[in-house]
Amino acid sequence: MHHVTISTTGIFNAIRPSLFPPIEGKETTTFLLGLDFNTGGIIPFYDEEQDDVVVNGPHVELERQRIRAFVKAVCEEMGKPFEECRSAFLFSLPEFIRYGTYNGQPLLEKPRTGEYEVYVLYKSHRGRKLLFQKGRPPKDEVQYVFDNMLRHFITTLFSDEGTYGHLSDVKHIETPLSLGVLQQSLEDIKDADEDIFSEGVDAFSVPNHYVMTEPTQVHSEFLLLADALGAYMVQAMDGETESDALKTLSRDRLLQNICESMYKMYMGPSEEAAIGVYDECERWLNPLIRQCWNSQYTMVRRTLQQVPTYDDGVLGYVKEQKVFPLVAQVIQELSTSNLGVELHPRVHQYKQYLDVLVPYADRVEDLYRKRYVGVGDDPFGMNKADDMPPVDVELCCHVYCALDACQRAIRVERMYHNVIPIVNFLDDLVAHADIPSPDSWQYEYMLKVGRLSKWYRALAYAFTGRSEAESLFKELIQAQEKDPLEYENCSDAFIYNLANPSSAFDLKYLQLALLHFYVETDNRVGYERYIETMYPPLFSMRFDWISQMHVLLNENGHEAEDEYIEGNHYWNYTNAVFLLWVKAVWHFHLDHMDQACWDELGTLWDATYENPNYQRHTQDNYAYLECVKYMVKLAVHFGDTRRAELYKRNLQTLIDEEYKFGWAGTALGYPWNASDYSIMAQINESLGKLDLAKEQYDKAYALVSFAQDKWRYFEGKHGNIWDLPIAVDPEASQPTLTEWLTNYTPKFSTIDEYKKALVSWMSYVFH
Repeated sequence: MHHVTISTTGIFNAIRPSLFPPIEGKETTTFLLGLDFNTGGIIPFYDEEQDDVVVNGPHVELERQRIRAFVKAVCEEMGKPFEECRSAFLFSLPEFIRYGTYNGQPLLEKPRTGEYEVYVLYKSHRGRKLLFQKGRPPKDEVQYVFDNMLRHFITTLFSDEGTYGHLSDVKHIETPLSLGVLQQSLEDIKDADEDIFSEGVDAFSVPNHYVMTEPTQVHSEFLLLADALGAYMVQAMDGETESDALKTLSRDRLLQNICESMYKMYMGPSEEAAIGVYDECERWLNPLIRQCWNSQYTMVRRTLQQVPTYDDGVLGYVKEQKVFPLVAQVIQELSTSNLGVELHPRVHQYKQYLDVLVPYADRVEDLYRKRYVGVGDDPFGMNKADDMPPVDVELCCHVYCALDACQRAIRVERMYHNVIPIVNFLDDLVAHADIPSPDSWQYEYMLKVGRLSKWYRALAYAFTGRSEAESLFKELIQAQEKDPLEYENCSDAFIYNLANPSSAFDLKYLQLALLHFYVETDNRVGYERYIETMYPPLFSMRFDWISQMHVLLNENGHEAEDEYIEGNHYWNYTNAVFLLWVKAVWHFHLDHMDQACWDELGTLWDATYENPNYQRHTQDNYAYLECVKYMVKLAVHFGDTRRAELYKRNLQTLIDEEYKFGWAGTALGYPWNASDYSIMAQINESLGKLDLAKEQYDKAYALVSFAQDKWRYFEGKHGNIWDLPIAVDPEASQPTLTEWLTNYTPKFSTIDEYKKALVSWMSYVFH
């Protein structure tokens, strides 16, 4: 549930004095803000003795008490009435808003349920040009500006592109003035789209004063807090120009944590606070946001022509914080979806990239119609030949398909050896590409294609056991260190994310890939020589693997910079890193490990299994499965049958939960995927349950051989364009899982035969 309180600063003090006096020298700095206490979808509380819904609910009422306790604590410590403690109040405000504490101590016995967010709209010195009858008193004009600004604020938040446009749990909005304007704005929104408010939004007037007497019937606690936040923001504004002051405010630590964009995530996440502006620039900024939200990229190009080249007033801030990230996101999306490569141009290259990418999709569609459908140009198409610089569409399509094939071969079909002819093809394209200049879009494009080709080649070599993988990983690491290329990485799942193009540009991934290769090839010298560069907080202990274990599983909270994270001892744990560590122990330190060391490891692992801060199994699932596999192997090695069986049961329960809704293979007796069967087969083999292990190895083999047959069909259908060394039949029918598994019979008689056959698919990080 969202409980929103409207507050104001600056010129609006003429019609509504803030509960915090204006900051001296900044009396005209004007904000309209909505302080949102979000209880996280809690159902509103109903009082049977009242006709109205007690929209506050128990958690909101508890928060009112907490605010009163906060005010009281500040006053008691200062030994002064509230009116004389406002500076101290503002000083302690960030701690209270973020954690609900004062001087590190809780204010109430019950902890806070909910968190604060704020939506901020700054009125520039110019503001928006509004039609207003001349000769009216200044107070009336201020009221007129506020009413329009409030209507714009509410309408934006509840628009299709707005943050609240997709929510149904905004229950309460309170305002100290212009209740009628607020109510009318909500009614207009509802009339335009009834689905926005599933249960309605209640608007309330809140008294513009605060009473310290307890208990109080004056529910202005949130207004007091919102007014304090407004004063805090005005105080934090610093700079010679409006743009500089807004930039400074957007970097404030408190605002970075609580200030949210008035729009949905129309652009990539930013570390800076998303402060909206009320200015003439909204006339083209709002349409630009709408067009991006609706993927109207041709219109985006046209609207961008309205953006001034100068940076007067708030324009510098708007362009840097709003327009540039928006354009960058558009280019990122268009390049990823149409080229298969994520591009990140510099600001001065934006127009060049857009001029290429926006018409490119139409060009590709046109090529497809002509070649495969036999249709000519679209008579309604807007893009002409001279609308776009010359682009080799066929080359770009070849690159896209090749990169897609590499990802499919690695992630889906596990046909690692088939990647090599594809990357040979890519390397040839890169070698013969015509690059106009280093400042062209082609330069970044081909540079990234070259890196991606090397990454997929390195993976293919690693999975097939070729030693050349080491030098390729090193070349990629050195290239990213010397000339880092930007690529968004949205996942921490190392193993699952291997085939994702972003991995080729993530230094941590590259280092992990090399270190895993060293472990898998029993190269202890190479591993120990390189380990410290990969994860300094962990491996600065050099080869003290017991201390490393404690850092991973117990004692690393002291390294956190944030006071909140400091209490979470598991903040920097990842399954990928722990897997690397436990594999290294198994390969290199098993002879150095005694029973006491194992008991210590098992105890730490067991203690954190149910810890909600850990949630090991929720990220990088494959890495987690491998972690458990090695924990079972270690338990068996030290004769700890109880732990080995416990780990196996927990893992099997987890896998079953992943497939609780089933998939195509469930009805055929194959409820898991090939990786799950392979890992569980290794676990059961370690436990001596050889018949069950053999059965699971067989099921893993059945599924991966089906994937191989799908690959043959796919390549045969497309004429084996990569010249892969596989037999294909262009006339073959598409294989189905049902047919394949129905006709499948066990292929080998021993576990060793299955393991030898599976090594082509289950190797490297799965070995």
